[in-house]
Amino acid sequence: MDARRKERPEALAEELRGRYGVQVHASTMDLAAESPGQALAEQMERLGLHVTSVINNAGFATFGPFQ
Repeated sequence: MDARRKERPEALAEELRGRYGVQVHASTMDLAAESPGQALAEQMERLGLHVTSVINNAGFATFGPFQ
């Protein structure tokens, strides 16, 4: 995990917590690693979190609409 890359998502998470009173957890991981979905699920379980939404903000694209 690169602290430089986690700084901005954690700052946004803190802003959302303060502004809306919601529980937000920022997690950074290499999606090219083996079984990233399983690793994320295990991390959330260790933290005692029931996940309702996951936002994958990896990469950048300019070739068409995203839904």
